[in-house]
Amino acid sequence: MGLRYLLYRGDVITSYKYRCSAGCGSHQFTQRKDQIDCRSGGNQSEVVCKSCEAPVEEIQNSYQLREPISAGGHGTVWKAYVCDNNRTPVAVKFLNPEHLDTATVRERLEREACILRGLKHRGIVQVLDDASHPCTVVTDDDHERSVVAPFFVMEFIEGFSLEDQLQVARCNPHMAVAVLEQMAEALGAIHSKQIVHRDFKPANILLDGRTSPLVVKLVDFGIAKSERSPITRLGCWAGSNFYASPEQFRELSSTTDRSDVYSFAAVAYELLNSKGTVADGDISQTDLQQLNFLELPVRTVLQEGLTDEMNNRPAIGTFWTALKASLASSFAPTKLETTILASSLAPTKLETTPINVRVAVTPGSRGWDIR
Repeated sequence: MGLRYLLYRGDVITSYKYRCSAGCGSHQFTQRKDQIDCRSGGNQSEVVCKSCEAPVEEIQNSYQLREPISAGGHGTVWKAYVCDNNRTPVAVKFLNPEHLDTATVRERLEREACILRGLKHRGIVQVLDDASHPCTVVTDDDHERSVVAPFFVMEFIEGFSLEDQLQVARCNPHMAVAVLEQMAEALGAIHSKQIVHRDFKPANILLDGRTSPLVVKLVDFGIAKSERSPITRLGCWAGSNFYASPEQFRELSSTTDRSDVYSFAAVAYELLNSKGTVADGDISQTDLQQLNFLELPVRTVLQEGLTDEMNNRPAIGTFWTALKASLASSFAPTKLETTILASSLAPTKLETTPINVRVAVTPGSRGWDIR
């Protein structure tokens, strides 16, 4: 039975949090000698910091929903605005209603927000807030029930994905280097914290159309693996067919940072392949010969990243250093070009481009009704 939230354009969602007025940094508070969580409500005057017993302050952040901009198997992302004088745009990711009663999926959303909070890097989307929103869920037979939907708030990237770019026009070599270099740095940052992304692909690489030179952001850590809190069950496949490493089709517990190296090499292959967007399936040695317009060292490095033997792949830093050096013999990446999408897919128009999300507008309703 299908479920949908009754969320509409213009709805306001709010997060409530406590913080210590003395600035000690603690997130544990006490109310009448009972420990409460920092997100809990209650009479503010009765709540004190557990560490220093200073009074606490309540922080209230509100966001006005505008429209859904993307949807996945576990979550839907809305564009929203901070309810203040600046009207700063943000992205709000909700857990899909069919997973509200699935503890593992709920935990995965919470863990995604937790992972992103710990990753402060210019090439990784930043989390700004997280909370839960009381709303109504409706079934296909129009039965309603009240639920509390978890969500987290991220910076909004005024741009488009690398997948969108590749569907409109191929990347020139200078742009390919710009994208790959920033993503290699981002993957290096997450690998240094024992995190594996496991879904590195063009759809999860955003190009910020507001900036020059080009700024690239890695998003969607929904199936990321953290050594501190692995969640994905053993035997469950995760990733995207073409970009996923061979071990992701076998046993997910065996994935390491070298799995991301394979995906990075697959994206590099696609960016450098003048034949067009690749189809799902394995990358064979014959396919690599399509790169014969580049020097042999480029193909050699790509083969090292795309080997089936995970332990034979180099670390991301080593791989990118070798690939960039091999590309230098084909062109001089001095001044990176940042002219990207054709005018037909400019960021302002992309906002109104149809997206892959099940959305219905009921006649007479006051806005969006996610299905």
